[in-house]
Amino acid sequence: MLQQQQNKRPRTRITDDQLRVLRQYFDINNSPNEDQIKEMADKSGLPQKVIKHWFRNTLFKERQRNKDSPYNFNNPPITTLEDTKIDSKPPSPEPQKQECYGSKRSSRTRFTDYQLRVLQDFFDANAYPKDDEFEQLSNLLSLPTRVIVVWFQNARQKARKNYENQGQFRAVGPAQAHLLVCTGRHEMTNIIV
Repeated sequence: MLQQQQNKRPRTRITDDQLRVLRQYFDINNSPNEDQIKEMADKSGLPQKVIKHWFRNTLFKERQRNKDSPYNFNNPPITTLEDTKIDSKPPSPEPQKQECYGSKRSSRTRFTDYQLRVLQDFFDANAYPKDDEFEQLSNLLSLPTRVIVVWFQNARQKARKNYENQGQFRAVGPAQAHLLVCTGRHEMTNIIV
């Protein structure tokens, strides 16, 4: 037993800068290919094996965290949230109802410019909000939590798709740069994917 512990590799300490690089890639694609892992290793200075383990562990933690979440829609909610309105914000759009008999699907939500701006700004800062942040956005924007959750899912998918479509050595645009570089949009310099 003591012999095994002596041969065991020491635990890797990941710095904030290294974690930022890993998280930015994870937010775009939580299952990177070998080239992306090599690219992350070059940027972060971490061994590829450590990066693979970090991705596997982080993906597992995300799934565990979301498994019991009220925003995991594989489990239907037990209670419903009441809409609350605050006078200081712009009016919420009225969903347009479709006259389809037998259809339970709700109509497409029309977002105001204000709602889109708030959602996009929040997404730029954090592509994976926590449950309480979904609640805050729901109250702030007078939108059902489910609509906000779906908006973030769609935004992440759009970011992934844009990232994957950058393939042929095209420069990354400002909309995706926040997911690839660091914290600010203006820190982009010579980024080619």
